[in-house]
Amino acid sequence: MKQEIKFPNKYNQCPSFCKKTKCAFAGNCIFGFNRIFGGARELRLDFNRCNLQCELCWSNNNDLHKAFSVEYVFENFMACISANHKYISEIVKPQKPDTFKLQSLQIIGGEPLISFERFNFILELLKRIDNSFAEDFEFYRSCLKFDSKERFKIKLFTNGITIGNGEISISDIDKLGQFKNIRLDLLVSIKGFYEEAFCSLQSDASYRSDYFEHQVVCLEKLVNSTRYNLYIQPVLGFYHSNIFNIKAPHIEAKEMFVFKETPLSGRLHNILENYISKKIKFFVEPVHALGKTAKDIDAFYQKKCLYLEKSGLIEPELKSNSKTDHQKTKLKYLFNSKKSDVGKA
Repeated sequence: MKQEIKFPNKYNQCPSFCKKTKCAFAGNCIFGFNRIFGGARELRLDFNRCNLQCELCWSNNNDLHKAFSVEYVFENFMACISANHKYISEIVKPQKPDTFKLQSLQIIGGEPLISFERFNFILELLKRIDNSFAEDFEFYRSCLKFDSKERFKIKLFTNGITIGNGEISISDIDKLGQFKNIRLDLLVSIKGFYEEAFCSLQSDASYRSDYFEHQVVCLEKLVNSTRYNLYIQPVLGFYHSNIFNIKAPHIEAKEMFVFKETPLSGRLHNILENYISKKIKFFVEPVHALGKTAKDIDAFYQKKCLYLEKSGLIEPELKSNSKTDHQKTKLKYLFNSKKSDVGKA
């Protein structure tokens, strides 16, 4: 069993780290790094292919991929951990080693759950990781961050379509919470609050609106998941930032992220309120350019100007490329409100 995995793009590569640690996978590593703070890093694994065609998707900048086995991915992951142990214990030798521990593993894409076969691939990978942690827990504790319950965090992003349409069942998803030394955060990334907005952000504006329904159904199915080590988190996958408003050729920015008086939009509003009432955070991910320089930002805008605007910013304080609690945005006014207020920005 093999799956297509992307190699890290230039923003997620860390060649100096690989060179210093003399990792066996240096130059051919399939894991990238997300910088979190200081010396802290998060490993990321990007699967290729998605069942959506989102215009503003930041994963569309890298098409270099190859099919790999679970065994190869697992060995590569173990090599990254060993390299980080060496980096901490032999190279940096920091006074506060926790700062340099790997904070988590992000599994993203593409769409990690594009098929049942890929789900099984990920499940098998997690089994191997969990078993390894159990075999030599003290070693892994020395270079990985574990929470107070002795669990390493793995974040699995999905658009939820194959869960909503039943290709992957809830009993399958429950298996992701079976591990002793892994806490799995399943982040369901929705792409709009009503059908038209969802479709407008696809490369084909007439894109199948039933995919939007699948996302709503997915959240409805998962809201009562009670697995101890499995945490469900809804995320609005695209939102305004301190640099750009998101719009569409026929939808103004102020109308992109409101609820409409349609059955599906109403169901989404209700289910998100249900999550919030259960003290489950609903996050947003502000849109961002590929790269941080003014040149990068302008190039992204020029390429996507039908979907972006720079003036009259709706969320001028909201940093791009940062997962943010919706309570820190103007979306907070759309929840815990009277039904007559739905649709008002």
